[in-house]
Amino acid sequence: MHYHKEGYKIILVSSLLIIGLEIVLYYFLSAFPLIHYLLAAGLLVFLFLIIQFFRVPHREATIDDDYAVSPADGTVGVIEEVEETEYFNDKRI
Repeated sequence: MHYHKEGYKIILVSSLLIIGLEIVLYYFLSAFPLIHYLLAAGLLVFLFLIIQFFRVPHREATIDDDYAVSPADGTVGVIEEVEETEYFNDKRI
């Protein structure tokens, strides 16, 4: 797995900001260690979510007539005929 090239700058800036915030938290909340640890844990979770947002997992596509290939993750919930009125103005699947 690797990370999207647009995300490197955001991850770096976020990491530096979180390190700076942790230093400020340590300076001001050293008398209240429980609050300091909770806020520090929240900052680490926030950084983890930022890093996870930019990940590009490795996928192997199976090209076969029996499969539908999609650029997004997820599952198909339902396939049904609907009335499309915005562009085509008729029934579509």
